[in-house]
Amino acid sequence: MQRIKGATKVREHRGTGEGASYIPWIKTREISSTGTKSLINDWKHGRQIHTLSRNETNFYYILRWDDHVLDINEQYPLDRETTLRISKSLGVRHPVPENDPNERMTTDFRVKYLDESGKVKYKAYSVKDSYEQVFGNLEKTGVKRLVEKQSVEMSYWKLQGIPFKIVFGDRDINRTFAMNISVVVEYYDFQKVHTLQEFLCYLIAHKHIQTEMENKVLNIQKLTKEYLGTQEQIDSWIAKITKQSGEYNAIAKMDYQIAAFRQSDEEKE
Repeated sequence: MQRIKGATKVREHRGTGEGASYIPWIKTREISSTGTKSLINDWKHGRQIHTLSRNETNFYYILRWDDHVLDINEQYPLDRETTLRISKSLGVRHPVPENDPNERMTTDFRVKYLDESGKVKYKAYSVKDSYEQVFGNLEKTGVKRLVEKQSVEMSYWKLQGIPFKIVFGDRDINRTFAMNISVVVEYYDFQKVHTLQEFLCYLIAHKHIQTEMENKVLNIQKLTKEYLGTQEQIDSWIAKITKQSGEYNAIAKMDYQIAAFRQSDEEKE
């Protein structure tokens, strides 16, 4: 896989922009990863998000679900001169190639959010598969080097006055919660809704319906029967979420599915 040089990334304005216009420093196609790389369509602004592991993907879903989060910058580049100075002060080798003066270290996620007082703040996160991966046998060369890199990264964000946390996939990430979020936000855009089950996902994604998502896998069919089992319920939800006739007509065409859901449930009993 051909590595993209730092100068090219600078010319492409990577690491700049906000929301839909942000460009990550590293893209999924440019790196070999032992994890599962993904391109996620952000359901709020539509930009493709580049995650380099399954744990990064899951953590992104959880972060984005929080309504206090305003923006997330993945694969966020750190100022090279600053990380060089930090590496020298710590007595460790700088983590990026010396023969590419424009290359930079990155942090997995820089998050912009509103705190409890309504002030805009930032946090930074590094996502690792497990606690053992970082703080296992420090005598191993790979583990020791990873600790050195994390030390540089942690020191960088401390200098910026921004909280930094290492997130461990085996301790900190709720995979069930992330999976449930990924299912419902697929229908965050009303234009994708064509069935009652998809309408149910739409309602959950927009948090019109509050249901348990952290401890068990969503039973979409059961929830659809519970919340959308009658025409009266459907009309009630439509009245709550929209007054636009186009959306109403789209939902009204789903009436025929109510009987199908009931019949399916009866057959399973």
